[in-house]
Amino acid sequence: MITAPNKFCGKCGARVEGSIDAFCLNCGTAYGSIASKLLAGSEETEKANSPVATERAKLSSRWRLLVKHALIGCGVMFLLMLSVIIPLVHFVSVPLSPFAGGFIAGTKGEATRDQALGIGSLMGLYSVGLVFVIGVLLDLTLGIGLTLVVVTSIVAAIYITGMACLGAIIGGNKARQQAAETASSLHSPLP
Repeated sequence: MITAPNKFCGKCGARVEGSIDAFCLNCGTAYGSIASKLLAGSEETEKANSPVATERAKLSSRWRLLVKHALIGCGVMFLLMLSVIIPLVHFVSVPLSPFAGGFIAGTKGEATRDQALGIGSLMGLYSVGLVFVIGVLLDLTLGIGLTLVVVTSIVAAIYITGMACLGAIIGGNKARQQAAETASSLHSPLP
């Protein structure tokens, strides 16, 4: 019987981000019943716990989390951009949608400053592709010019990246602050 991984790493005590990861983000050791069953009693155990494998696992887990949170942020951003059909609301919701998407992604991942910059950069990268495709379609149908499409894509990428990074930094700080307050209130002595 396979069970879900524990909420905390057995070696360093760090909080486990998600059940899709087989290694702790802080120390890189295998956790959960799936990883331990795969590694227990095999010749690969020493290789899996080597410093190189540990660093590789930590890097792989971090990138997967950054990509996952950036996709969540893009989803929120695009959902808010759908409000373009609502009169007057779109003047506020569309320009602030990269910030809101970054904020939610940073909050969900309790992002540090470096992680927030990665989330924002990936959100900008994902979005510039969509903006460019829409621009090319407009160029083909309306003949607006490819130069305008490229310039608009670059400006949109810079704006989206900046706002998403700012939102992810603020959201990550807020989430980590709330987690620290919760942890301190759990460990504080009763009056």
